[in-house]
Amino acid sequence: IRSIIEKIRKLQQQTVVNGCTQNEAMISAQKISDLMQTYRIKEDQIDFDNEDIERIFYEFGSKAHPCIYAWEGIEKICGVKVYNHSEYKTDSDYNRKKVCSFAICGFSADVEQAKYLLYVIKKAIDTEVERFRKGSVYKQSDRKVSLVNGFAYSMGCEIGDRLEEMAKDNAWKTYQEKKKQNTSNGRDLIVVKNQLINTWLKDQGVHLRTTSSSHSNMSGSGLGKNAGKNVSLNKGVNGSRNQARIGN
Repeated sequence: IRSIIEKIRKLQQQTVVNGCTQNEAMISAQKISDLMQTYRIKEDQIDFDNEDIERIFYEFGSKAHPCIYAWEGIEKICGVKVYNHSEYKTDSDYNRKKVCSFAICGFSADVEQAKYLLYVIKKAIDTEVERFRKGSVYKQSDRKVSLVNGFAYSMGCEIGDRLEEMAKDNAWKTYQEKKKQNTSNGRDLIVVKNQLINTWLKDQGVHLRTTSSSHSNMSGSGLGKNAGKNVSLNKGVNGSRNQARIGN
């Protein structure tokens, strides 16, 4: 078991930050999960340290993308902390432009999974919004911008809700397995990670707060919610072999 734990720790270092490709980092994250399940290694057998925490910024452009509304689900399923971030950058022509991004903070493998999941959600929403714009509801509306905003917002929220339910289901299965094997010691991995991540963010001067959003036209919300229900998420969250098919 000790050699397997050491292998897992080495796999944790295979990240984009350390020179791996996105695909290599995702494969490493999946191998970690597979090894822990195969050898029944518990999360608290692997040491975590603040030095292993990283933060990346997923850039959207001049405005945020509606995939951010799935943030709570992304946090729960991946074990990370996320928040909106914006700053002004100077381009090659010396023009200052506002750049909105989504900050993802956590342990390397978790951050890589969250980054990929965010990409999947963004792609799915973009695909469904494009399809929505071709439909009669959109064409007959005289408030097209707010209609699309309501659709995309509801779709993002629905995907986030589904991810939260998946995270709860995973946590329950883990609890039952530990109870069956009589290995539960009261030390929850998510709690441990959250404490370390929150401390790291505080040291960086980041103070998280919850904000609410309003949308003037929510008549497309029902269609957006239905679109969110139809996005295939399980394959992307639970395994790397079929990830390219997610959101199609």
